Amino acid sequence: MNYEKGEQIQSQSGTGKQKIVSSAHESKEDIEKGKLVNSMVNYGFGFTPDITFENIIRDYRFAEKLYGKTFLKEITGYDSGYIKRNLSLPEFRRKLKQMLREKFESLRKDKVIDSSGQVTDTGIKLGSVVLYIEELNNLITKGTGDKRYKIDKIGSEPDEIIKYEKGKPYRDIALRASINLAIKRGHGKIQLADLKAHSKKSKGRINVIYAFDTSGSMRGNKIEMAKKAGIALIFNALNNQDKVGLILFESKVTEKIAPSSDFMFLLNQLVRAKALKQTNVTSAITTSIDLFPRTRTSKHLIMITDALPTIGKEPEEDTLNAAAIANDYGITISIVGINLNKQGMDLAKRIVELGKGRLYIVKNIEELDKVVLQDYYSLI
Repeated sequence: MNYEKGEQIQSQSGTGKQKIVSSAHESKEDIEKGKLVNSMVNYGFGFTPDITFENIIRDYRFAEKLYGKTFLKEITGYDSGYIKRNLSLPEFRRKLKQMLREKFESLRKDKVIDSSGQVTDTGIKLGSVVLYIEELNNLITKGTGDKRYKIDKIGSEPDEIIKYEKGKPYRDIALRASINLAIKRGHGKIQLADLKAHSKKSKGRINVIYAFDTSGSMRGNKIEMAKKAGIALIFNALNNQDKVGLILFESKVTEKIAPSSDFMFLLNQLVRAKALKQTNVTSAITTSIDLFPRTRTSKHLIMITDALPTIGKEPEEDTLNAAAIANDYGITISIVGINLNKQGMDLAKRIVELGKGRLYIVKNIEELDKVVLQDYYSLI
């Protein structure tokens, strides 16, 4: 895959989507390598063929937890069922060991990994493009997220309901109000004249910071879905001439980028994220205050986490104080909680109340990108 070619077309809208998607078919081998890179980063390991082989034959279930199913399938070319059925065969073991060594040499030769099995900058760039292509294909297939998810609207002002005008985005349609009007008029089906919409005041250009939890509990599929949701947000926001910043946080903030229009830089930093340590939401909020411009523009922080703070002497109080200070600077805060427990849910509600944002509860991690886009759309 020609990385420079992908870089030239990444931020185009409309037909640009189709161009980058079609470029994915240039090399099946490059796509497979990109998937390997993303698995290695998301699960936080380096690839050493002999150690990988020993883990596979010793306990395949453990190997799946350690490396992830995608990595094992891409690195061996076999699905899990086939490997399990044949692991006891000496001939298959020899073949598997040789295959892993050959794959290692291929990745090293292409500079995707270094001699110690760690992902290189070249590998990150390849993984970035592959993840981007996967997410665009996903959005084209599923749509860009008009479905309504469970939202706690504490702190958010209700939209004014007005008549829907042809040509306006379908996501603005107030479905409940439209159905009620159609019933009142005795219509068996909703007609164009029945449609009502949410009125939203123009807020000018928007600065959004996407902050996501990279603590240890986000390892694997959760962090991959958070990255894809970030890609969806960056792609849509930049096409709308808005700017996006990035914060990665665990026990501390590990990456911070002020709102920017540099797509490839944001994408590459996003893909590098690894799941480590504990959760410190306070640091993410306080960092965002410094990153947002001091100009009178819309400033919104959207946070992705599967747990609320576990760092500090009084983590809950510290987090609420940070949210209050952010509000003083005109920053709104939304939280996307992934299977939060009751304590986490209660704290999240208080944060969005102070931050005048929204709380989204996500149980299906595969829908995370739609939820993030829904929150962004609420700002437009």
